[in-house]
Amino acid sequence: MNCAGCGAEIPTGANACPACGRPVILPPPPPPPGSSRLTSPIRKVASTTAEATKSVAADVKKTGKAALSEAKLAVQDVRTLTRQAVDEVGKGLETVGKELQKARKKDK
Repeated sequence: MNCAGCGAEIPTGANACPACGRPVILPPPPPPPGSSRLTSPIRKVASTTAEATKSVAADVKKTGKAALSEAKLAVQDVRTLTRQAVDEVGKGLETVGKELQKARKKDK
């Protein structure tokens, strides 16, 4: 591995560049095969949506205004959780994009 600052070769296991003293920053380990940083938020949304749908279906079986009110609250909860998950996915994509840019600069 070469130093990002001066380009000198850094021995394996070193904490700093022997030439310029810049700390060694190791890249994060790759995700396990078949997964990614984005699958967790997506699975969370799917699970929450399924639970909320079951809850709404159960509320619809009830009668009166209380059931309708509960169903509306459940839909609002799903919207909120979906927005949060989409934000998490967006942040994950931004991080991946930055890492790809760094990797491209390194390769040049």
